Amino acid sequence: MIFTKDLEICKYILSASAEIGDYRKPPDSSGVMIKLARNSILMSEESQWKFHRSLLSPSFTGIQCNLMKPIINQCIDRQIANLLSLSKNDTVINVDIQKENTKLTFDIIGQLSIGYNFKSIEGQSEISNHFTFILNEMIKPIRRLSSWIPLPSDWLLFRYIREFDQITIMAINHRKQGTSSMYKSNFLLDSLISSKQSLNQDVIIGNINTFLLAGHETSSNLLTFVYYLLCKHQSIQEELYQQINVLQENSPLLDWVINETLRLYPPAPMVARSRHNKYDDILPGNIRISHDTLILISIYAIHRDTRHWGEDANQFNPYRWKDIPDASRLPYFLPFSQGSRICIGKQFTQIESKLIISKMLQTFHLQISKAEESKFKIYQRATLTIKNPIHLILNKRL
Repeated sequence: MIFTKDLEICKYILSASAEIGDYRKPPDSSGVMIKLARNSILMSEESQWKFHRSLLSPSFTGIQCNLMKPIINQCIDRQIANLLSLSKNDTVINVDIQKENTKLTFDIIGQLSIGYNFKSIEGQSEISNHFTFILNEMIKPIRRLSSWIPLPSDWLLFRYIREFDQITIMAINHRKQGTSSMYKSNFLLDSLISSKQSLNQDVIIGNINTFLLAGHETSSNLLTFVYYLLCKHQSIQEELYQQINVLQENSPLLDWVINETLRLYPPAPMVARSRHNKYDDILPGNIRISHDTLILISIYAIHRDTRHWGEDANQFNPYRWKDIPDASRLPYFLPFSQGSRICIGKQFTQIESKLIISKMLQTFHLQISKAEESKFKIYQRATLTIKNPIHLILNKRL
């Protein structure tokens, strides 16, 4: 096994052709993802990966992501209305911010991917909590034994996975009939149904489950980290609020804040690849590796390396982005990975988060108590997230 933050090795491994398959994702040792996202872009390699990528890419172009804005804004308005209703006549609201972000982003991805409103924001659905259960199961060490022995949590895990499959099957049937008022037009399922590839149901289910999972988890965590950092840096929050009032989501400082948050808390802090080719390979630095060698690339360490970011690499400083015209060209900024397998939802996540943060800051001034700040700890699940619930104080702006 190799654990590294070397940029040359990182570029070599992540830029290797996904079609040839010299370096692959390691097997899913928990057995959870292969059940939830089977026959999908997430679990495929080589020619199958290319097939899924070509199938899904048209749904996530810049043009398509911009067309998603009205639905995203409708969901944000629902969340803000719900938060304001919690306060009644008070001007201060105390909320579990990760929970609220998860409900919002799950409702957004539900409407965008299958045209269905889960109504998580209003507390009418527990589906997003079921996804949280699945994600927590995935990282339990005991899951590695699930191929040989039944585990106590299996019945609930399999029930929730069947539940998600059934939701997508219902959506497929309703959209094919075209008569349902529950499942409306959308950006992903309709595209898969109408594909010239004549897709089987398992391919559609696997890819829908993938985006229901990844499409809300990454965004929810990003929002939580942004809000936490803005609470700790009140002067930056105030400057951002002033900019947003004039420029809305087009504020330059908003871009810098999001980039800086992704730098400090990348969605995938560790990227794993294993050598699949049966022949040895020579990595940059004249490092020889053999078949099945596991390589762990620490994006988290790269993003905090003082050689790239300066002595304040561990500090939140969005102004470092002021003189960087194109963050995607930085070889040491890899929040969405690199190479051919770069995250397909990158543009969507950026557009969605800018819209949400803009409206939230226009409505509320965010604060955090010392007691809540002391609870802040991070850990890696499917993505980097917070370990404990964090309650923020939302002060209604007059």
